[in-house]
Amino acid sequence: REESEVVSSSGTRFLLLVEPLSTNAGTAGAVVLGASLARGDALRATVRFSFLIGAILGAILVGLAASRLMLLALAPLDRLVQATRRVAGGDLSVRVSEEGAAGEVGQLARAFDAMVVRLEEVFEAQRRFVADASHELRTPLTAISGMLEMLEIGADRGDPVQKGRVLRALTHEVERMARLLAGLLALSKFEGDERKSESVQLDEMVSDLRPVLEALTRDHEIRLIIENVPPVRGDRDQLEQVVVNLVENATKYSVPGGQVTATIGPSVAGDRVILQVSDTGVGIAAEALPHLFEPFYRADASRSRRTGGSGLGLAIVHSIVQAHGGKIEVASVVGKGSSFTIELPAVANDRALSPAGGRSSQDA
Repeated sequence: REESEVVSSSGTRFLLLVEPLSTNAGTAGAVVLGASLARGDALRATVRFSFLIGAILGAILVGLAASRLMLLALAPLDRLVQATRRVAGGDLSVRVSEEGAAGEVGQLARAFDAMVVRLEEVFEAQRRFVADASHELRTPLTAISGMLEMLEIGADRGDPVQKGRVLRALTHEVERMARLLAGLLALSKFEGDERKSESVQLDEMVSDLRPVLEALTRDHEIRLIIENVPPVRGDRDQLEQVVVNLVENATKYSVPGGQVTATIGPSVAGDRVILQVSDTGVGIAAEALPHLFEPFYRADASRSRRTGGSGLGLAIVHSIVQAHGGKIEVASVVGKGSSFTIELPAVANDRALSPAGGRSSQDA
């Protein structure tokens, strides 16, 4: 018995089964059975086509689902890109983080929002600074303009006493404006991190400043309490400015005869240097304490203007201390006085800090 496939001239496949007929004399013939395979071929072609269509449709569906998931995954990033463009255009009110957002995208969104908040604070501070500076400069300029106009129209009527009074007032306003501009330039320099980096012995520095501090407090009692301290790293000129500004501020808000005390010593752990300037003056109201280090802020505006203050002294102190990696705190009781405490990081040195081996001075 034999099986074979044949293809007709029309292309149809047939399965042939050949069964030989045998006799005693040998093979007498054969029986041939044939069956068309057209239906099987058609069914197989249909199945193949169906599988092909199914695979294509499956690939399309998977692609659409993947695209949808990708869009959903990238939507926060797209919102972040749009928000960045809005911020670049000046809109600082935009926020992108969502409550409960997790993962790296959520962290990125929260970091973006924190950055925008900080930018908003900086721009608001800058706007307020420019407005305050303009106001402070406009005041003496207006006074100068008015007095010059008086002289121009002869309002003094040739009286030398009256003319001298006007000229002295002009000089006062010019000096006041010069102090204000010097303070603005100093604040800009300190905030720009333009400082030297050298080893500074604050105890020796304060001792060297004694003549200057005594001149500043000629109507007050000045006490210097100086202990042996490790050095700090920074700009000596700027650190001297800190001490001078704090002592000068203390004298302005103390009545003549009041006491101003400058203390320098190490922290308990010895890793920081403590500088404290205290006074027995009028004190500062609690609601004013958070604003003391803002440029142009005055706890007592009328008193500051009478004493020639520009409202920049404590802002300069704050900027210098921050630039040196330190911190400043203030405590005050109205009617009893104020105390400004500065902590600066110390650097290692070989000087002994023990009470027996260290240098200490106390002057009344």
